[in-house]
This record gives sequence, structure tokens and C-alpha cells, in this order.
Amino acid sequence: MKIPDDAFETYVAMGPGRSYQALAEKLGVDKRSIVRHAAKEKWAERISKIQETVRAATDKKIATDMQAVRERQLQQARFLQGQALKAMKDLSPRDAVKMAAALNIGWKHELLILGDPTERKELPELLRNAHERWLKRDPEEES
Repeated sequence: MKIPDDAFETYVAMGPGRSYQALAEKLGVDKRSIVRHAAKEKWAERISKIQETVRAATDKKIATDMQAVRERQLQQARFLQGQALKAMKDLSPRDAVKMAAALNIGWKHELLILGDPTERKELPELLRNAHERWLKRDPEEES
């Protein structure tokens, strides 16, 4: 029996468990005929090129998806920061300190997305000064 023109496609479609022996059995031909045909048409090189192309396309898609996630996270982190800053203006000092924690989370998340380390020993200067100012007790509040 003659090896069909689409033998390579059949071979590729067999997936990771493919073999010349399995293809020969499927097509009802001798394994040596498949080996000669595969060598003549350079099946191994073709499969390698196909796999490389697929890997490159997959890598590109993953990179694009990761970039979209980072952009969305960055936008959300900045939104959180804006909302926290806006809310801090109208809150009591005690509540503003709680909101400052949300602002700090937004800053850390933004830094993480941008590739900076997020573990810092100190809060940014603005937050530290505000935190100290808001923690001072107001004598009128205690009475």
C-alpha cells in the first residue's frame, strides 16, 4: 500500500505518543516505509519548527496577557490611592489613619507591579508625618 500524502498530518495529529510504528499500523504499511518517507520529507525537522513556532506564539500570548493584567492592576492600585487620598481629607484623624493603611497598600501594589521591592522598613515620608500628626490626641475628643 502507498503512504498517503497526508501521512505527516496524521503523524502530527497522533500527539505526544506518536511513533513511526503506530503510524505504520494505522496506515497498514511497513514501519521501514514510514521511516524512509519521514527521512525524505524531513518530518523531525518539520515537527521541531512547528513546535518552536507554537512555543513562540504561546510565549507572545502569555506576555500580552501578563501585560494586560499588570496594566489593569496598576490602574486599580492608582484608583485605590486616589480614593484613599480623597477620603482622608474628610475623615476624622482616627479614621484617616485607617484610610492611610489602604493608601499604603495601593502604593506597595503599584511598586510591585512596576518591579520595585515592596518590603520597606519605613513608610513614605508623607504617610509617616501624617500618621504621627493624626495619632496625637485631641483633648476636646477625650472629654
